[in-house]
Amino acid sequence: MLQVHGRTLARGNVGLVFDFDSLRATLNRKLESGAAALEFNGIRCRQIFDLNYGIVDYVDWASHRANETRLPNPIMYTYLKDRGRFAEERELRISLSALGIGKFVLDDRTEIAFPQHLHLDFDFRTAFANGTLREVICGPRCDVDFLSAELRRLGAEPVTP
Repeated sequence: MLQVHGRTLARGNVGLVFDFDSLRATLNRKLESGAAALEFNGIRCRQIFDLNYGIVDYVDWASHRANETRLPNPIMYTYLKDRGRFAEERELRISLSALGIGKFVLDDRTEIAFPQHLHLDFDFRTAFANGTLREVICGPRCDVDFLSAELRRLGAEPVTP
């Protein structure tokens, strides 16, 4: 889906094929201590996030129970999807996590209120050029003309061998 001035336009789906080693190295560099910073109300904080990588486990959502013998690491739930609806996918997920449970506070006890979504800049032009992003696969209802035009507009066209 594409959001344009408050309207959602259906343009179909695409899959992105990455070279995982290159993608992981790129993202790890972005979040290295000294390369990334968390800023809250103008205060620069220590980088508290960890990157997690995992292949999605497709389970019977209605009957699956992850905590049969003990409580699992909460991040594990990020890597579960319903087999009935998504079994044909082969999804790799990348997530951010932080140590601790509860609220994060500054030294002055001001609570950090995180937004629902955090954004991480990713340079698709460079990813195409250096082989990190290998291919764009168009789904059956993909508006290929629109996709091609948008990639050209962004200067992020796939490099053909």
